[in-house]
Amino acid sequence: MDIENIDSFEKEIATKLNRVGEKCNTITNELINLTSKDESLNTQIKELSSKQITDNAKQEELQKNFNKALKESSFGSIEEFEKALLTKEQREELTLICKAIEEKYTQIQTLKIDTAKKLTEQKELNLTDKELQTLNDELKELQTIIDELQKSIGSLEKELEINALNLQKHADKIKELEKKKEAFKVWIKLNEMVGSASGDKFAKFAQGITLDQLIYLANKHLTILSPRYELQRSSDAKKLLEIEIMDAFQGDAIRPVSTLSGGESFIVSLSLALGLSALASQKISIDSLFLDEGFGTLDSDSLELALNALNQLQSSGKMIGVISHIEALKERIPLQIRITPKGDGTSLVSF
Repeated sequence: MDIENIDSFEKEIATKLNRVGEKCNTITNELINLTSKDESLNTQIKELSSKQITDNAKQEELQKNFNKALKESSFGSIEEFEKALLTKEQREELTLICKAIEEKYTQIQTLKIDTAKKLTEQKELNLTDKELQTLNDELKELQTIIDELQKSIGSLEKELEINALNLQKHADKIKELEKKKEAFKVWIKLNEMVGSASGDKFAKFAQGITLDQLIYLANKHLTILSPRYELQRSSDAKKLLEIEIMDAFQGDAIRPVSTLSGGESFIVSLSLALGLSALASQKISIDSLFLDEGFGTLDSDSLELALNALNQLQSSGKMIGVISHIEALKERIPLQIRITPKGDGTSLVSF
């Protein structure tokens, strides 16, 4: 048999079997009950009718005999005769017996009416108009079908057992395949990272790791130079290699670096330069820093901010060298090396 889902097929067979059995049992039980009730009632009716006829005949005969005897007797009426013949206890006993007979007759009449009503209702339902023999024949056919289905179920169960044994035999191979699938997950992930024709996915991934490290090192210096700002990578999928600024004075708002002023840009650039030097030097400590110009574009406030940042770096133990022609710097830097041109192509160095 070509069965795609054995469980569903088995459930379907069981459901059909139950429905057929239930329907057959219902029809058979109803038929038996109705036949039994009808026969019982008919028997009771016949018995009561026969008894009633007999009793009526006896009563008529007794009545004739009684009337004849009463005329020949000295009693003036039946009541006088009953009073003379029966005691109170006897009359009460006869009354109870008569009452019981009447109640029994009433019950039988009620049961007969109820049975007739139920029989009419069952006929109106029209469950089947087949003869009992026909129903028995159909029941036998259904039993034959059930036997065949049972054989089919047994065959399918045997196939399931064989399939279970095969699965058990190949369990080790299945486990080995699962292990290989786990091992290939790493290569699948690597394929997602490097899977472009130009290899730019992997390049951006590697550059992103380096940029994260650079931002981490730069933020260490930026926390000292200007706690207001913090560097971070852009969350935009198209700008993953760009740097943004988080401004603590504006509720941690995210800003592009292009919105920074001259002094702020100087401090951020300085932090990045320090972070880059730490990243490049690895285990070697770089304690000297030389800045060549870049101060001429700063206004007085920005220049003051930049100088304060340099002073903080110098206080942390680093040697800062500044190459500039700005007069304001000369007043703030106590130790200077001055280069003065002599006009003949040479210069004079002084301290």
